[in-house]
Amino acid sequence: MLDEIIDLKGKIFCREFIDVQLNGGYQLDSFARPATYAENLRSHNRLLIHSGVTSYLPSVTSSRPDIYPAVLPYLGPSGYIKIAEEGAESFAAHVEGSFLSSERSGIQNLDVLLKANSFGVLEACCGVENLNIGLNIKRIAAAPELSNMMFLIPELKSRNTVFSIGQTDLHARGPGSNRGRRHYGNSHV
Repeated sequence: MLDEIIDLKGKIFCREFIDVQLNGGYQLDSFARPATYAENLRSHNRLLIHSGVTSYLPSVTSSRPDIYPAVLPYLGPSGYIKIAEEGAESFAAHVEGSFLSSERSGIQNLDVLLKANSFGVLEACCGVENLNIGLNIKRIAAAPELSNMMFLIPELKSRNTVFSIGQTDLHARGPGSNRGRRHYGNSHV
């Protein structure tokens, strides 16, 4: 027996399905021009909700450095205002490149891969404003063995950005690992 009936006024109440790596779909492409990207993203969000995805981390794969600052502002967190008609919501972007091993790059464009010798290289690629705490980037996937990436992880962490090992040629060492066994491929750890 129901104790109370709540009129949702046409809205749907359901469990969340969160996609933690969404590389596009429904005509959304991270390489699109910024003018069309905003409208494509709105359409994408409205269509995505129909597949059950309520929230997601949109991925931007390896791109030219001018692409990241152009699309990342649109991929920041949707915020606390939940408008069902707007569809699925972004938690913030997942930058999947350009700091990957060229030997394990998968479908990534080799011409745009970079070496992060300093945090300034990350800022130049992604845009300083996109790397601020709590803003447009939530996760960065990179090969930790390249350049100074291992030394940049604490700075990313201090900005509430998750570092994810991806497309790496890293050799696992230590307890529980097979000596010389490689952890690589097109997945993230």
